[in-house]
Amino acid sequence: VDRIKLNEQLNQKLEETAHLLFNDKFFTEIETSEVERLDEYVDFNPKHIIKKNAIVSYVEMSDVQESSLSIKNVSPKRFIAGAKFKKLDTLLARITPCLENGKTALVDCLNDNEIAFGSTEFIVMRARKNISPYWVYCLARNENFRAYAISSMVGSSGRQRVHSDYLKLFQIPRANTQQMTEFHEIVEKLFGLVKVVFQENTLLKSLLDNLLSKLAKAK
Repeated sequence: VDRIKLNEQLNQKLEETAHLLFNDKFFTEIETSEVERLDEYVDFNPKHIIKKNAIVSYVEMSDVQESSLSIKNVSPKRFIAGAKFKKLDTLLARITPCLENGKTALVDCLNDNEIAFGSTEFIVMRARKNISPYWVYCLARNENFRAYAISSMVGSSGRQRVHSDYLKLFQIPRANTQQMTEFHEIVEKLFGLVKVVFQENTLLKSLLDNLLSKLAKAK
């Protein structure tokens, strides 16, 4: 239990470091920077084909965390409909209260070239050419971006959603290639460690559950 808590604290610090670096490199001089629309950097809901009734990897909304990049579980499911995505895409919840609560994930649990699907309430964000996928994830958790997304929600009370067309219009300071490369190289290592620690915790939690079950039966 202590190790699980320690690992969770470590991953929180690693993500905080990445977000601080993101804000420092890309959002420190917003008022004096040239700005561009977000869709110059991000493709929203890119198209993929999955055959109907094919069994593929699936991500539930409940498996996306509110304060960490890692997806808690991926399970096989028959494809009917849903958001389609691949490795290193960012999943952003678009519906209330999931968006307000911060449900956002970096897809680091798929094989290369694997196409998975998930809830219809995900917006899929993919880095365009020369843009770091880690930049996209950090942007999705940026306070300014999140405030903009939440303010753009429409619909009846309790079922409000943000549409990707609004997010495309979000204004960001122009980033140069050197900034992006430096950021990518550092954060790739940080998030690689986050993944390793998360996988260790998944194993530890499984072990803990098994031990507790055996103890209960022993009594």
